[in-house]
Amino acid sequence: MEACIVIAGGAINPAEGEYQDGVVQAIEVGSRLLTKGKSALEVVEEVARQIEDNPLFNCGTGARLNLKGQVEMDACIMDGRALRSGAVASIQNIKNPVLVARKVMEETDHCLLVGGGAETFARALGFEKYDPLTEAKREEWRNLIDAMRSGKELPARYAAVLRNFNKLKDWLDDDTVGVIAMDRQGDLAAATSSGGGPLKMPGRVGDVPLIGSGIYADNRAGGAVLTGNGEAIVRHLAGKMARDLMAEDWSAQETAEKVVAFFNEREPKAVVSILTLDKSGRFGGARNVDTTPHAGWREKDGGIQSHFATVMRQA
Repeated sequence: MEACIVIAGGAINPAEGEYQDGVVQAIEVGSRLLTKGKSALEVVEEVARQIEDNPLFNCGTGARLNLKGQVEMDACIMDGRALRSGAVASIQNIKNPVLVARKVMEETDHCLLVGGGAETFARALGFEKYDPLTEAKREEWRNLIDAMRSGKELPARYAAVLRNFNKLKDWLDDDTVGVIAMDRQGDLAAATSSGGGPLKMPGRVGDVPLIGSGIYADNRAGGAVLTGNGEAIVRHLAGKMARDLMAEDWSAQETAEKVVAFFNEREPKAVVSILTLDKSGRFGGARNVDTTPHAGWREKDGGIQSHFATVMRQA
């Protein structure tokens, strides 16, 4: 098999400039590892870690604050060969949640650890205490809180979400980072990481750490990662939906478009962006917003491809 990788850098981040550059830099790291023969699982973990360390993105260092001004992060990793997975949710004081998620997969009998339990587990394995909060995200939080309390006009990129403040728990934008890779052995793996939606309720868990919702990887079909309105993605098990379509021999691109079309019909308020990679090494993407920095790389093609996603606007 020819190695390949695809990555998304958040549904509401600009699909240009430093955000797109950050995604491309991360995929360059992944492509180098794949050409050296690294496994898909190793690659998605490292690429997600690279993005977690970039304070531009809403995961790891630079994650967004919840309603109480705290940083709670979610992450997940999945091995498509054996359908193993590990995840953490609402974890605090950790630099790289995706690394802890892999340890959950490999060092425990569980799939998901949350909150204080996840942090205690991380400390037991030697992960140091770390404050991922940046001043930029603190200032963003202050501005959003001020706008919500005073009735000021909300920043355009958050208006579609925060205008539903009276039901904020139902409509939150995750702005997830997601990556899927296939190695030369044909094994698939996927990883997701997020700080969650702006002003989310403390303890809220979205689609990011839930297998079958924001992430799925299966060698026999394909892989998918999603970003957008987490509650809507969870309701419809969108990651598993994509996997099942690819199992029926829909291509990665056809699958992505069908998933977004489904959401446009059933969840017209929901922002959804999906990237897919099928068992044949074809990748695809679709979204119903104009943003989402993303890129793909396939060994046989050489260069990095970007802006391949089909934009399907919301009704």
